Amino acid sequence: MWICARHWVAAALLSAGAARADVSGTVAVLSDDRYRGVSLTDGRPALQASIAFEHPAGPYAGALLSNVRIGTDIVGTRALLYGGFAHQLAGDVVWDLGVATHRLPQPDHRPGYDYTEWYAGAGDGTTSARLFNSTDYYGVGARSWYLDASRSMAFGGRYRASAHLGYLVIGRSPYGGYFGVDGSRLDFKAAIGVDLSGFLLELSLVGTNRSPAQCPLENGHCRTTVVLSVSHRF
Repeated sequence: MWICARHWVAAALLSAGAARADVSGTVAVLSDDRYRGVSLTDGRPALQASIAFEHPAGPYAGALLSNVRIGTDIVGTRALLYGGFAHQLAGDVVWDLGVATHRLPQPDHRPGYDYTEWYAGAGDGTTSARLFNSTDYYGVGARSWYLDASRSMAFGGRYRASAHLGYLVIGRSPYGGYFGVDGSRLDFKAAIGVDLSGFLLELSLVGTNRSPAQCPLENGHCRTTVVLSVSHRF
């Protein structure tokens, strides 16, 4: 399960009224790890574990570990480390600023895919928008901008639905189009989940507007697909 912007907003809202810092963890199994619509596991299952820290004064931080398979030479474990500051405005609106760094296995034939993004945004617990910026997206020497818009809602006591739309713009890279074709890409996700005794079972429809021939990472795994996940927070 990817730690996305709407989870940070929810965490900030929950911690804003808490008397002490909150630490939580999540474990998850997914049929495919889709990041911004593109598979990071070559269309195979993923096992993930994450931990998050939130303080009522505003600071937060966290980490996620997941298996990754990008082609044949990048196989192993990827890590996401993030941290930032959230502040509640009038009503339920929360804004936050932060940084996220991505670490992946080192490839054999070129510099690594590690990169860092800064982000800023706001949300109200159900709807959020975030803008991410990197000067070296996936280590390909290109600047990127990514706009994330998400909405989630709970209903029927134990059910929830969510939707996500993302728009990525990537500049020209000295490595050509190996990671991503210069230009833009749209990705989307629509999901419905149910809480079963503390385990969240979620079914998602995920995809991009890229054809398999235009797919980043040259893996062809960016067409629309169904992803099943089971997660537990503790």
